[in-house]
Amino acid sequence: MQAKERDQAAARAREEQGEREGKRLAALERKQQQEQQAALVELRARELEQCRASKARVRPEPKRAQGDTLYFAALAIGKDNSWGEASGYSSREEAKRAALRNCSEHNTACKVQAWSNDCVAFARGTGKAAGWAWGVSRAEAERKATGFCEQHTTCCSVTASYCADEIQ
Repeated sequence: MQAKERDQAAARAREEQGEREGKRLAALERKQQQEQQAALVELRARELEQCRASKARVRPEPKRAQGDTLYFAALAIGKDNSWGEASGYSSREEAKRAALRNCSEHNTACKVQAWSNDCVAFARGTGKAAGWAWGVSRAEAERKATGFCEQHTTCCSVTASYCADEIQ
């Protein structure tokens, strides 16, 4: 009988030791996951800071058309995120054709994505992430395009922005 009790006690001891080891391994795994998550958060913060620094560049003020004439701008985007722009055109169709022609110099699969008698912008991020938009001002179009791009990645910057009354 004592042998059976010893065997049962030994089995309970092994079971308890296994449970302790399982808890230790689970705690170690949680700690590793937390460290990996903290490292990822730190990496994303650095990427975002670099992204913000790259956006801080100053664009020169473009030459503006004079008078009361209504002008149009257009933005064509290729499948590889190449782009072509046009601004300062007296009709929407002329601006769209010119944007397609400019984009086609880089890619044959271009499509007009934005046109306006105000401003258009194109933002690109990592990978194939991109966004484009129009707005009543260059700042609004850039903000919207960047916002659309950042729905797909963490770091987007404006690649092109044009207002309809800019002369190229």
